[in-house]
Amino acid sequence: MNTRLLNNGKEMILLDKKVCIYHFSNANQRPIVNEKQMDLLQDFASSIGEVEKIYLDFTLKQSEQIQRQQMIKEIANYDILVMKDFYHLARNTGVCIELLQKFSLQGVKTITVEDGSFSFQFQNVPFYRKLKICVYHSKYKEDVD
Repeated sequence: MNTRLLNNGKEMILLDKKVCIYHFSNANQRPIVNEKQMDLLQDFASSIGEVEKIYLDFTLKQSEQIQRQQMIKEIANYDILVMKDFYHLARNTGVCIELLQKFSLQGVKTITVEDGSFSFQFQNVPFYRKLKICVYHSKYKEDVD
């Protein structure tokens, strides 16, 4: 069993985790930007496990993201999925939640560099119950003198 000391002093246990990375970018984006993003993802992923595969698409259209589709099919082969953010999994929140839930049921943890991780505690998840929810938000501007 390997351990690693994090900056905040907390200990994280690493257990030979198999990690995959998914990323997409615009084909018109400057190559140096893509390289920097991939370096960041690879460094992060390597710090939590062994990077087994990188799935990389060069299109913003999900219908053309062949590597994304392949990653979804093969996700059960990994312990952890690393992405830049949840937007890279799905733009639609409902679809994103469905995929996260599917991955979680297959034992795959999803971690993003920018948004952190997302986990389900299935016994407490209210997705299967009809809930009456009311949300109120008031945006106001403070007076500046």
